[in-house]
Amino acid sequence: MKKAITVLLIMLSLGLSAQDSVKVSVNVQARDLEYIGSFIFNDNSTEDLYDSLKVKFRVANPPTGTTTVSITGYTSDFVTVIMRLSNDATALKALCYKRVADILRAVNQPYLTAKLDDFDTADQSTFQSMRIFGRTRLRRSAN
Repeated sequence: MKKAITVLLIMLSLGLSAQDSVKVSVNVQARDLEYIGSFIFNDNSTEDLYDSLKVKFRVANPPTGTTTVSITGYTSDFVTVIMRLSNDATALKALCYKRVADILRAVNQPYLTAKLDDFDTADQSTFQSMRIFGRTRLRRSAN
């Protein structure tokens, strides 16, 4: 019985860690992909995603502006991209982060959705902590 439980736990843990290597296809605006290309071009962890982008843009008539481009990448690549976009003031102001996050949520891939939820939860937690800190400083008390 112990062996059966151990085997099940090992299989479960392998299955969970493999979620970051699932390929997903998304349609993203060319302007967002151009911005993403500016920071993934020299990152070894997103090399596959960069290679798939190059193919789409190194053609006689490359996509521009709001033209949607279909790309395929590993979920781990998209997590890396969304983490970078969420910490980039320019991407946030230009709404690039929101557009890409919405597209990734629409894919409805459990691993990606869970990661996006984790990022949102962390952001909300930080926001609440800073609110409480600011309120404490403004009121000169913890109430």
